[in-house]
Amino acid sequence: MRRRTQLVGFEFGYWKHVQYCAEFTDNALDAIESFQWKELQKDESKIKFSLDQELFLEKFSILESAKEEKKSQHLDSEAKQTLMHEFGIGSTEAEVSFTQEPELKEEESGEISDKAELEVEEEVKRIIDDMEELIIPIESIIDVEPIVIIRIRESEAPSLLTSEISQKNVMSYTFEIFDNGTGMAKVDLRKFGRYLASSKSLELKQTRGSQGFGSPSAFSDAQNTTGKPIIAVSKTADNVYATVSEFFTTSKNEKKYLIHPSDIDSPFLHGTYIKLNYLNVKYIRGYIEKYIEETAFLNSHVTIIYIDPYGNEKIYRRLASAFPKQPKYAKPHPTSINIGDFQDLVTKSENKSVSAFLQENFVRVSSKTAKQILSMAEKDLQDKLNLLILKDAFVKIMEKKTDNIHFLRYEKRIYGRSNKPRDKLIIFRVESEEFIEKYWEIISKYNNSTKEYENINNQIKKHNNRIEKAGTQKEIKSIEKEIRKLLKDIERKRKDKDNIKLELNNLFKNVKDGFIELNKLKNRDEFEALVIEVQISKAKPADLTKEQ
Repeated sequence: MRRRTQLVGFEFGYWKHVQYCAEFTDNALDAIESFQWKELQKDESKIKFSLDQELFLEKFSILESAKEEKKSQHLDSEAKQTLMHEFGIGSTEAEVSFTQEPELKEEESGEISDKAELEVEEEVKRIIDDMEELIIPIESIIDVEPIVIIRIRESEAPSLLTSEISQKNVMSYTFEIFDNGTGMAKVDLRKFGRYLASSKSLELKQTRGSQGFGSPSAFSDAQNTTGKPIIAVSKTADNVYATVSEFFTTSKNEKKYLIHPSDIDSPFLHGTYIKLNYLNVKYIRGYIEKYIEETAFLNSHVTIIYIDPYGNEKIYRRLASAFPKQPKYAKPHPTSINIGDFQDLVTKSENKSVSAFLQENFVRVSSKTAKQILSMAEKDLQDKLNLLILKDAFVKIMEKKTDNIHFLRYEKRIYGRSNKPRDKLIIFRVESEEFIEKYWEIISKYNNSTKEYENINNQIKKHNNRIEKAGTQKEIKSIEKEIRKLLKDIERKRKDKDNIKLELNNLFKNVKDGFIELNKLKNRDEFEALVIEVQISKAKPADLTKEQ
């Protein structure tokens, strides 16, 4: 098993075929493993994959089985025509009555059936036929053998779709995949194809699957390039019927159904079938084939069958006699988690402090490390909110010399109904000219250090971009060396800013005159909210603001 980079962008090129294949194959393998691990937890599961018998598929072929099926249908048709001839029924008359029947068919109530409803029934029948063409050949092993089938078919793309595309040799492709994994119930199928927040944030197991973006991105590309809908058929072991649906996804992250989720009979006990169409440059052998081969080697507990656009069938039969063990929950490292997953963890956290949250949810985060992380975060937030945390007070970072200078501190005061002194945030305005002059002297140094700090950070970002474009290992090492120097400069600037804050703290600590207490202040609530927001270390994870 492996974890790959999420493939969200689908651009024209040979790798686009691989992106489609990788996205849905990885999800299919996850579904199969999820099903098996769930069944293995039961005392006596009758539907788990046994894997104790050797699998022989040397002479097996989906394509040959499909040909035999068509041949059988052709013979049945000939037999039908012979019988009709014996009874004196003309073929032309029969054909006409068959094609006209859906439009004129009457129900028991005597009302003519709705044409749109009959068209839906015909479309459902076509979907079932396409699906069964793929899976009927494996009907004997479909519920006992973990299996994934991928088929890509190629056809000429309508000129209407390719007229504005600059690429040459653009073709239309039909992508189909089936897996007999856990499947989806009707309620889950309604969510399928929409961009969803990650469901793996709380338990980051070793799975290949995406963060909820891959499949919807593929669906968007498919319908945007061909204008054709997405088809999905799925069934869980708990449901008697499978669910079929045909839909478009919209820019509002909603679904527009051509076929609403409907019950149909299913030839498999559990699993999912997906079909979609997309445009891309002409298929060249080697790209998908390499991916399928590597995936099969890494997942020898699953049979993988791939049929390419030219009708070549490659079967990688299961070789292992046991499934890999279910991965255990692994705490992520702070540097490896994305902002979306982090927000999910934060909002669902029941920890009383951010420090406890970091220690509990991330690997290699001790109490000391958590304190360092919070200290750095608070320093950055202070600059962003223009409010500095000093040892004995809070001070606003002013931009204009004409603005009033405010500083805030907690003092023991008797207020409210209590007769005992309690901490209360007191807001002061500086009045002394001498004090104001000293403030601006210190704060100017702080602002200059902040600008230098930001310039160094921008240089580091540029160097990181250069690494991505670097052509040789020597060039990469040279850039990394420059980054290390800049990181040392960053650390020096942090210390400079801390020393300047000490100066500012001493200024407000020692001076007792030259400022007045503001008892009646219209925007007092804003000051109080700012003091709370700037102190990340005292906040509860679930209460963290966007800025925090």
